[in-house]
Amino acid sequence: MSSNILPQRRERCPYCSCFFSIQGIGNHKQACKQKSDQQLSDSQFHNDLDQQTRATANSFTPINIIGSATLDYHSTELEYVNETSPESSSVDDQVTPEDNDTSNAACLILNSIDHVNLIDEKIVKEYHPSAILDPQILPLRDFLADSTSKQSSLFDSHPWHPFSSQLDFDLAEFILHTGMNHQACSDFFSIIDQCGGSQSTEYTIRNENDLAEAWSRAENLFTKFKKETISVPYKNEVRNYDVHYRPLWDWTLDLLRDKDLAPYFVWDAVHLFREDKNGIRTWFFNEPWSGNIFWEVQSSLPPNGKPLAYILYADKSCLSSFGTAKGYPNFGGGCVVGWLPIVEEEEDHKGKPSWINFKRVVWHEAFWKILGSLAQYSHSGYAFQPPNSDKVIILYPFILILSADYEEQLLYDDIDQRWQSKLSLSSLLDTIDKSIRSFNNISITDN
Repeated sequence: MSSNILPQRRERCPYCSCFFSIQGIGNHKQACKQKSDQQLSDSQFHNDLDQQTRATANSFTPINIIGSATLDYHSTELEYVNETSPESSSVDDQVTPEDNDTSNAACLILNSIDHVNLIDEKIVKEYHPSAILDPQILPLRDFLADSTSKQSSLFDSHPWHPFSSQLDFDLAEFILHTGMNHQACSDFFSIIDQCGGSQSTEYTIRNENDLAEAWSRAENLFTKFKKETISVPYKNEVRNYDVHYRPLWDWTLDLLRDKDLAPYFVWDAVHLFREDKNGIRTWFFNEPWSGNIFWEVQSSLPPNGKPLAYILYADKSCLSSFGTAKGYPNFGGGCVVGWLPIVEEEEDHKGKPSWINFKRVVWHEAFWKILGSLAQYSHSGYAFQPPNSDKVIILYPFILILSADYEEQLLYDDIDQRWQSKLSLSSLLDTIDKSIRSFNNISITDN
């Protein structure tokens, strides 16, 4: 019996040598060519990089002090002149914080300095006047070595504490991430027991009760999350939404009282300068406390006042689940400090200006819940004695950076205009139009 189906013609791809049908090879060849060109470009880049590395192997290793992400944001208006080699750059005139704004400060790209000249470079560290500390002049090598040692000195040999063992922690984390319900969790422990796991001494969590006790011990070490209900009117009804958040001030005290973290807190603003062999100084910054805002905040405080800066990140595009609830997370210090409630869309109101404004009011109220514990101390200050210190300092919390995408940024900027009668976020620096800014420097004030 003959078949009317003809064998499908196939053609070899000139880039990967694989065979494809005539109908589909066109799209494949285009994509395969792009991939091949990219691989060739990457290979050439790595070859060039290897040659540069060999050429400088006997001098110094290139070091990047200022992150490249910062450089994209700031302008580069300073004029550069050549020094001893075409690759090296230096600032033509001395630059100081007094005659140059924050945007120009990041123009110094330290990883482009001639490696041979690094031996003559010095870093000048000037402290805020209220710190009553003398300036320091450090060789660049010592400055970099000190920064590296601080990053690597914090080591915890039992990072799984208060879990009894690392295996206990791994087990609890696995169950958490997989979202097991009661029945699944019970079956999971039963399977482990049948496999002989109950005879192991490497872990102590044998059932759900053990798991709950382990999580309870961990939970009690830090500030717990709270749930509060906010009521927001919309037309002729009042709607309620739950806000889950960690009181920021209590969470802050957890960190401040940690003896392991205490040496890493910086309480005084500094200005950093690169000083070349000709004595010319150029201002740069590599940490939040070396920038203008930190300095200006400390200048506005009493002599014994210390800035306590917060960096918050809000992302409504990142939906987070916790238990049976969901919300949009707010991050602080790399930790989730709260969730904005989800306002479900309703067909009768979707897209209407009144509904859009209502959702903003809900998020405003929720955000105030997260920030509320900071308001009092941003004015009165908080007397605090750091661990292993006999000095008492007065802390004044403020928000240094509120990072958000376009929609959230407009939402938070809108707080300035709509909520002056309750609790306002006033801008410290307003040099860029709010409608296009992705970072807003704000502090908490009462009116």
